[in-house]
Amino acid sequence: MHIKSILTSTALLISSIFSTAAHAVTYKGIEFPAGDISFADSLVSYTPSFGGGNVPTDTNYTDPSKALGAPDYQSPNGSVSLGDGGRIILEFVDNFLTGSSLTGVADGIFDLHIFEIGGAVEATDVHISKDGSVWESVGRVNGSVSSIDIDLFGFSVSDQFRFVQLTDVKGLNGTTGSTVGADIDAVGAISTVINPNPGTSPVPDSGSSFLAFLISLAGIVAFTKRKR
Repeated sequence: MHIKSILTSTALLISSIFSTAAHAVTYKGIEFPAGDISFADSLVSYTPSFGGGNVPTDTNYTDPSKALGAPDYQSPNGSVSLGDGGRIILEFVDNFLTGSSLTGVADGIFDLHIFEIGGAVEATDVHISKDGSVWESVGRVNGSVSSIDIDLFGFSVSDQFRFVQLTDVKGLNGTTGSTVGADIDAVGAISTVINPNPGTSPVPDSGSSFLAFLISLAGIVAFTKRKR
């Protein structure tokens, strides 16, 4: 990528970020600086029987599309039960999940947020992927609202992920009932950049890494200005 193109693109993207900052949204006390674009918006697969355990039978909680978009649960609608050991894979189409660290070292800033309904602690293993084939573990979440700092696992602003895989930990949560398994309302990327080619994976190069660095910097500045 030529330096002139880098600078031009950077100026446009930074301008876009500062503009977008005014449209930040907050759900259950968690702020998403990029707004509702931050949330997973496409279903890849839903396999409640993945781990061989019991599956949900309440039809209000078996529609996987309920995990898409911003959190919107209003009993009894708006979430999907994974099943005991079940799995769901979601995709960010128009944005990427990124780290927030410039160096790939944990910075104490949460990058990914999983919204689960209810007060029960239902453990869920979380993996992320750039292409839907190679998966990276980013730990396990517990509780009704959980966040992850993906930089803790060596990722940074230059890493861009399209997919999130959630797997209920079989036998650790409730193993029976009509809504068995973790109940997912939404999955949001707190640290995110727009995907210029929606539905495609990133093709890293030195230019895109440089842009990611500047975009992250602009986002931090915008966040700081909002807090004053």
